[in-house]
Amino acid sequence: MNEERSTRGVGWREALAAASVVISLAFVAFEIHQNTAAVRAQTLQAISDNHSAIMREVFLRDDLEPLVARVFAGADREDFTPEENGKLGAFYMIYLAHLENTWVHRNAGFIDDDVFASYGWRNLILTTKHFRTTVTSGQILAATVSPAFQQFFMDWMASHPN
Repeated sequence: MNEERSTRGVGWREALAAASVVISLAFVAFEIHQNTAAVRAQTLQAISDNHSAIMREVFLRDDLEPLVARVFAGADREDFTPEENGKLGAFYMIYLAHLENTWVHRNAGFIDDDVFASYGWRNLILTTKHFRTTVTSGQILAATVSPAFQQFFMDWMASHPN
């Protein structure tokens, strides 16, 4: 009888230990989920802040805003001085880095496709002749972003014509 009681006691203890492990794992899964949500929120805020800073840079700088206005009016590279093309090229480099950032975060699963599309990918600057000529020539793209993003971006540009 003592042997039977001992066996039942061990089974009960093992069940209690197994239940404790399951509860602990559920808690860890909950904490990971909470952490993932926090990281996603921080990512969205950082992308939003970056996008806002880029837009402020363009539209609050006295020397850049008129150049961008000319780009939107249809001007191409030959319509600008080398210094003006340099300023626009620097802006494009900042913008491309921002686009790559959104792409990296989308690929990591931190943002979904709708958010991805809303942070810069719908900007009409991408459809301008000056942007396309400048960026697709390769030098700015190669100097700014990773080879993987370069390929993605060129494919994206080809599938989103003017």
